[in-house]
Amino acid sequence: MTFVRAVLMLTGATYASLGVSFFLWPEVMTSFVGIVLSEPSARTDIRAVYGGGEIGLGVFLFICARRADYESAGLLLGILGLGGLAFFRSVSLILDGPQPAITYGLLASEILGFALNVFAYRLHRRRS
Repeated sequence: MTFVRAVLMLTGATYASLGVSFFLWPEVMTSFVGIVLSEPSARTDIRAVYGGGEIGLGVFLFICARRADYESAGLLLGILGLGGLAFFRSVSLILDGPQPAITYGLLASEILGFALNVFAYRLHRRRS
């Protein structure tokens, strides 16, 4: 397995596993960042957006890892998705001030995932 495909599989597995966790245990997952789901509609929304949305992204990345002609698209999804999360989490830290440790852990994982996808994308572009 190439490095590019490994990054796509890792990013896909991360999205998919988080999506499954949000779908199955929405209250547990949101409690880590202090979100309380007090209404059934809140649980439904978390299951749809964080569950279904992340599972869909994960499946797409798995497909990209299996098809050479999709590798660029998958890596761009990783770059833009994780880059967007890291950027806006950073801006929120500036706006909202100090956060619990989980927030910094999430930010670190997003930056690492972003960097891996950027590196893999550059390798892929050189190879193409």
